[in-house]
Amino acid sequence: MNMDIFKRCPNIVGHDGKTAGHDGSRHPRPVRGSQALGMLLLAMLTLGFTDCKGEASGSGSSDTGSVSLSVTPTELSFTADGGSETVEFTASSSPSFVSDGQTWFSYKKNGFSNNQGTATITVEANGTSTARTGKYTVKCGSESATITITQEAGTGSVVTPTDEVDPTEEPAALDNDAWAFSKKLGFGWNLGITLILMLPIV
Repeated sequence: MNMDIFKRCPNIVGHDGKTAGHDGSRHPRPVRGSQALGMLLLAMLTLGFTDCKGEASGSGSSDTGSVSLSVTPTELSFTADGGSETVEFTASSSPSFVSDGQTWFSYKKNGFSNNQGTATITVEANGTSTARTGKYTVKCGSESATITITQEAGTGSVVTPTDEVDPTEEPAALDNDAWAFSKKLGFGWNLGITLILMLPIV
């Protein structure tokens, strides 16, 4: 091969993808700036897929690698009085909690570090006479887990007794002849007889 060609054209590329120097030696082809930028963007996008969706930056997430989402426990039971329970979760980044739309239960994250965190589930007192069930969906990227919340029935509304006496209703003794006679005499007659009977006998 005529080496004078490589000396006159130092950027000639050979079949092996290398350029020839002035002395005819081969050197690796340099990476251009646009190629380096494209490789950097590709690496950033790849790392971004491991993060949980829906969490704002600076939320305290601590991603130390790809970790599968897990939640413990996934079933919570409460009495009619309500209360609070703590759940633990493991994820690549701080997950989101999405309710089924009911408002008698709520959650609060307590913290997240080294792919682990906890949250407190709080349930209000049940003022109805029906047991109820709610759900939280915990989401982290394409992964999800469900927390089922059940609560016992409450006492419901106060029941009014049906055997209450109506003060305007006449007693059943009205059918008695003595009662009918006293009613005809009137209140004053009955009161007078009562007072006479209460006087001491001399």
